Amino acid sequence: MGRTRLESEEAVASFNKYFDGLTREQQNNYAPLIWVDGKYEYGEPRKASITTYEHCMSCGGSYVNFRATEEGDCPDGVTINPILHYDEPLRLNDINDAGTNRDT
Repeated sequence: MGRTRLESEEAVASFNKYFDGLTREQQNNYAPLIWVDGKYEYGEPRKASITTYEHCMSCGGSYVNFRATEEGDCPDGVTINPILHYDEPLRLNDINDAGTNRDT
């Protein structure tokens, strides 16, 4: 199920407040895996950003190209990231990032 931009911005603010209160060692638990020279390595830990809600973490696709989920879309046990609902209002960078304008 898609999230509203407001819900996503509130989640980002909440996480970043939590993240700021952690020690550097604890923050390292939030370091992303990145592909470097043919293998995965941990990158630098980072705060949350609204961009994580604007794109799929697997394919990188923009939320404007997704549809509402339906029963059976995702098998039990699979992790998917929350993404903005496809009906969220478009902004100029959303159109550019998606490579399309759904109104055309």
